[in-house]
Amino acid sequence: MSPRAGVRLLTDLMGREWSGMKLGLARFRGLLAALDHPEARTPAVLVGGTNGKGSVAAALASMLTAAGYRTGLYSSPHLLSYRERVRVDGRAIRPAAVAAAMDVLAPALKAHGSSFFEAMTALALVHFAREQAQVAVLEVGIGGALDATNVVDPLVSVVVSVGLDHMDVLGPTIAHIARDKAGIARPGRPFAIGATGPGRTELLAAADAVGAAPLLLGADGRYRIEELRADGSRFAFRSDAFALTHLELGLAGAHQVRNAACALLALGALREFPAATGAAGVRHGLARLHWPGRMERVAPWLMVDGAHNAAGARVLAAHLRRFHGRQKVVAVTGMVAGKRPRAFARALRGAVQAVVVTAPPSARAIPAPALAAEWRSTGVRARVEPDIGSALDRAYAAAGAHGLVVACGSLYLVGEVLRLLGRRPVESIY
Repeated sequence: MSPRAGVRLLTDLMGREWSGMKLGLARFRGLLAALDHPEARTPAVLVGGTNGKGSVAAALASMLTAAGYRTGLYSSPHLLSYRERVRVDGRAIRPAAVAAAMDVLAPALKAHGSSFFEAMTALALVHFAREQAQVAVLEVGIGGALDATNVVDPLVSVVVSVGLDHMDVLGPTIAHIARDKAGIARPGRPFAIGATGPGRTELLAAADAVGAAPLLLGADGRYRIEELRADGSRFAFRSDAFALTHLELGLAGAHQVRNAACALLALGALREFPAATGAAGVRHGLARLHWPGRMERVAPWLMVDGAHNAAGARVLAAHLRRFHGRQKVVAVTGMVAGKRPRAFARALRGAVQAVVVTAPPSARAIPAPALAAEWRSTGVRARVEPDIGSALDRAYAAAGAHGLVVACGSLYLVGEVLRLLGRRPVESIY
């Protein structure tokens, strides 16, 4: 198969991303065996969780790169180009590298009936091996136990948080979801846990059952916010590996400090990479990180955020109240099926004064009128616009000259907003 045909296969699979979703590892392991096991060629860290796992993975990769290690990062979903999912030292995979890898991958993908996520995971593993990455940080897609990323044998596993999301796939309760996410833990290996409450309890029980070595944020690693700003923060962190103060983080929100602390907890457990605990690399890695689409101010009047469940909405609401409480805030929102839109709306109620509802560019999008009805049931005034461009126009008019528009509810929506603003794919995140 030619490289061009291989790329066409990848884009075709992307168009069927969710309808072709396939959890389970047997088929994917067969694919990797046909590719001579690229998953075994690069030491890996696995990062899972309901919210925050992308930020933790990106922070880990940035600090490892700053310490001098050639580092791969695999994340999902993308905002503007699937190339954003696969990075080495912060730089997105180039089109020529995609074409070269797909020349080898495409026949095997077709033979094994691979999904888009499996294809992207295989592409990442092959690319990291070809680029001679010394370590790869892999963000779990959904859950953990049956996710394609779980084919690697991680040096350290991380579960950042446990919340109610993807319940149609992972199960109806926190316990079900936590047990699935704990499937990335390994016997005798560090298992960094940022989750709190019942989720933490379930993860600890699972770690004990498998013989993993748990590390708890708040016990084995502690952080303290020194300054919280609208566009970033400064904080201190202490563990057996670190005793650092005045760490600068350029990501907005108190939750991002917690995410960075979770990344530091995991980084300190990576004994195979001793230079990673150097203070200079940690400071530089955190300060330079840019993780787009997360409480990102993309214009004076517009913020975009990937919050897509109630927990994410609560975090966004707290940030809006703290830093934009004197402004009129109007949300532009759209969501995909499988979420809990009424819980999302309740969490944001009071932090936004009005909502314009539209549909993200996804076959799984919740119809805008149905989503608007969920918002209205919570007492929030909601209007419907058929497309995202007109929704932004209406929200801007409603917010007024001194107001703020916040696009949230789905990273698919955020990506389309960025596209409408003329944003190009983010080639480097640090």
